[in-house]
Amino acid sequence: MYFHFPHLHYAINRELTELYASIALRRFTLGLIGIFIPIYIFLYFSQDISKTLLYFGSISLLYGILAPLSGKIITKIGIKHSMLVSLPFLFLYYLGLWQIEHMGPFLFVLVIAAVVHNIFYWPAFHIDFARFSEKKDRSKQLSYRYTALALAGAASPFAGGIILSQFGYSILFTIVLTMLLASVFPLFLSKEVHERYTDSFQKTYRELFQKKYRNKIIGFFGEGAEVIIHIVIWPIFLFTLAINYSSIGLISSVALLGGVFFALYLGRLIDKLGHARLLSVGAWLNAFTWPIKMFVATPIDAFLVNTLHQMTRLTAHMPFSTLFYDWSARDDVNRDRFVILREVTINISRAVVLFSFAGIFLFTDNLIIVFPVAGAFSLLLTFFVRSAKNEAS
Repeated sequence: MYFHFPHLHYAINRELTELYASIALRRFTLGLIGIFIPIYIFLYFSQDISKTLLYFGSISLLYGILAPLSGKIITKIGIKHSMLVSLPFLFLYYLGLWQIEHMGPFLFVLVIAAVVHNIFYWPAFHIDFARFSEKKDRSKQLSYRYTALALAGAASPFAGGIILSQFGYSILFTIVLTMLLASVFPLFLSKEVHERYTDSFQKTYRELFQKKYRNKIIGFFGEGAEVIIHIVIWPIFLFTLAINYSSIGLISSVALLGGVFFALYLGRLIDKLGHARLLSVGAWLNAFTWPIKMFVATPIDAFLVNTLHQMTRLTAHMPFSTLFYDWSARDDVNRDRFVILREVTINISRAVVLFSFAGIFLFTDNLIIVFPVAGAFSLLLTFFVRSAKNEAS
């Protein structure tokens, strides 16, 4: 993968290039269907939003509770093999979704497959990036990672929407299942790497309440809560506006594509202005953008607002992620500990938010009430700035 920028040698770091290639293949494949999965589950539950949120909340809660297992697994089999082992469970999850009408009382199998995939994949992914990215150019490398994701994923939601409109979910699932198999192969072009994780479940959970981690935990909570509203509730909201699949896919594709050059610019801007300063600005911009979604009524509205929101979300989340990777990568002994602490926190926060709204939506079906709340959660990201300042002092 080639980027014509200074410090090019960081962009083509071998291990990072393999990671970029792997996530690009994965993103293209899952991008075909990812934005439509919440809608698919929503339809399965006969458009019952509370049951839909309980379904996704169950996945988040179980993963949040079991995330410390990831450290033990990575210690035993290595980072890359952990990501490889996740693939059959992701395959099983999508296969089960394809046949969801026949699952009946065995719907819990889908939840378990998703949770096991997450346990094997996500901590290994974050540890891999934290291990091989360079501190002085990490924000640029993070922008390259986003670019790899966005370029690979920009066309896929639109393509997935067209396939869905013309042929239905069965054909789309068939394509996704076939392409998933290739996504981890680039990781094995270099040798396996191992981490040593020694924390117990009890120690991990105790750290959630330690004063020294308080600001980080609050930041992670805000990140998890805001992101899950974007992933799960926003697509369903678009569907309830009677926006067709191809239009929903196009809205997502254009926003991703528009974010590509902005992400590359942000990577350089972060190095110039500093992570903390840009994060504070981005979190407030993102907080003010979320409520605008309340006024979306047409595909054109959704197109414009979603594209704007992609920019403000990047302005908040890229420096936030850079600070997180800086924190997790500064100490080889604690790298996996910090990654898993994040996974526990953001997924428990997602479960809390989804379960809470599932209860609220028993009494109302007005989805727009979630958008100002998501904006408030965005402001919690600024607690990471406080944490960074405390560590610098």
